[in-house]
Amino acid sequence: MNRRYRLLGLSILVVIALGIAVLVVRHEQEGEGIEVGVEEKVTISGVSGTDNGQWLDDVHTDLSRYEPGQSVRLTARLTNRQDRAASGQLVFSAYHLSEPVAELRSAPLTLAVGATEQVTIEWLPPSLDYRGYLIEARFIVDDEVKDHRNTAVDVSSDWGRFPRYGYLVNFGDLDREAMNENIERLNGYHINGLQFYDWQYKHHQPLPDDAAPGSVWDDIAKRDVYFDTVKGYIDLAHERNMMAMNYNLLFGSYRDAEQDGVSPLWGLYKDAEGKEQDGHPLPSSWATNRILLYNPVDVRWQQYLFEEEKKVFAALKFDGFHVDQLGDRGTLYDANGNVVKLSKTFLPFLNAAKERLDTRLVMNAVSQFGQGEIVQAPVDFLYAEVWPNGGSTYEQLKSAIDSGRNLSKGSKNTVLAAYMNYGKADRPGEFNAPSVLLANAVIFASGGSHIELGDTGMLGKEYFPNDNLKMTEELEQSLMDYYHFLVAYENLLRDGVTGTDNGVIIDGTRAFAKPLPGSVWTFSRKKQGYEIVHLVNLTGNTKILWRDDLGEYVKPDPLLGSKVKYYTDMNVGNVYWASPDLKHGTSGQLAFERGSDEQGAYVAFTVPELLYWDMVYMEEAAE
Repeated sequence: MNRRYRLLGLSILVVIALGIAVLVVRHEQEGEGIEVGVEEKVTISGVSGTDNGQWLDDVHTDLSRYEPGQSVRLTARLTNRQDRAASGQLVFSAYHLSEPVAELRSAPLTLAVGATEQVTIEWLPPSLDYRGYLIEARFIVDDEVKDHRNTAVDVSSDWGRFPRYGYLVNFGDLDREAMNENIERLNGYHINGLQFYDWQYKHHQPLPDDAAPGSVWDDIAKRDVYFDTVKGYIDLAHERNMMAMNYNLLFGSYRDAEQDGVSPLWGLYKDAEGKEQDGHPLPSSWATNRILLYNPVDVRWQQYLFEEEKKVFAALKFDGFHVDQLGDRGTLYDANGNVVKLSKTFLPFLNAAKERLDTRLVMNAVSQFGQGEIVQAPVDFLYAEVWPNGGSTYEQLKSAIDSGRNLSKGSKNTVLAAYMNYGKADRPGEFNAPSVLLANAVIFASGGSHIELGDTGMLGKEYFPNDNLKMTEELEQSLMDYYHFLVAYENLLRDGVTGTDNGVIIDGTRAFAKPLPGSVWTFSRKKQGYEIVHLVNLTGNTKILWRDDLGEYVKPDPLLGSKVKYYTDMNVGNVYWASPDLKHGTSGQLAFERGSDEQGAYVAFTVPELLYWDMVYMEEAAE
């Protein structure tokens, strides 16, 4: 899926400027050029196809994020799986929410039985910053939509506004083709930043003294790390407008750090007498069997670590520093016996890192530990590793995102590290698709994103190289639609939205404002001009534990034709419905009625289908 495709037969260049669209169509084999004016564009109503999934193999963009004024290269690959040749056109339509923005079509193309064509179109989006667009690709034969797939476009000048974080863990002797295949696959999900996990030599000395092109070192688990692979991944990420983040702890060293100039006088201790330095145990077979911890506000430790990190940024073009911690360590002391409130060290450490390294920063708030301090620091966005000790239901995921929004007064979005099927990941197997999709439904609907996708596939453990569990092809396809949806509707999901307590009633269905087994969980949001209702289908669940440790959840039965009553005082002009589970996320307009009862004014509408997650968004009527 989303592998490196060879250009086959047909290429199309589209230029849009000042509201005018001109298509220049070139058949490479024939060398023809035909100009088509905007007045000839075709409007196709509806997206349902008679041969859904039988023609369009893939639709993707060339970059994960676009600067305002940057052209988008859209590519679709078609294969004729029918028993006869077919002639048709490919139509790309761009939407911002429900608003049509552009419609572009290919020259007529004929596919022989079994033939594959690749069609590429360049589109210049409007110059507005921080906008998401849904892109529909439809294959039309004799004015009939045969097949339909979507992708999405994020036009944002800074990745931190709408972060979609992924990871890399394998830095062995990889050739450029293998690295590019991983980056291209992640680009298909619009991943716009990568955490380079455990790439370093030692935590206190990320680069060995002799690091240079061609050099090799062991990581903490004694896996080979090639300088050229790390550099190659950084370069390939930059080609896709992905940020490359240098991972390290803010306070860790190997046990042999004293010989490298690290003093125990800078340490964090579990006792006031300074006899037992705090540390984190590791397997005895690793390069160190314990990570020793240091006081993040000790200026001598800061001086040492920042000098080592400066060497990293001088040698490799990382875009920022991903700062990790280990959560609440209890009562700690410095070497002089003074109590150190660990969470209070995060803000001064991050401020010093910004001043000394002059780079982008992200910091992990493990189980929300220290998030109130981190949010005050110059971090690009909030990042939280969630664990059951902070609650293990779906509400925990939403609460972590809501907390970040409230702490930052709406200025920073949140990425969650939430490890799915954690118990099952101890052994080889497959991820449970229903539990993954339900967790993502909750995270995305709440306004967050999920670090889960990387070069190993998907995360099941906090040690990122663990790759016991694999994604099925069906899960990969479903997640692709979820990430397209996250991008296309980013302005309704995570752009200045706030919560409401508006009531929702679903006729004949148990629906509640909190997640309960055997029910539909409903919650609503608002932003200027819109109100949004999210419906999460838990009717097939006997448990509401987001992690689904053993991967036991089943696919829910779809709810068809649900009659919804939503209480609001907004003067609703239009009602739209969209779901990543249906029609690849394309919006549909819903008929609605206004009314009132003893609970207040409402709008009533019928949702066609609910599988895992539906979003209904209402536009305020024009005055």
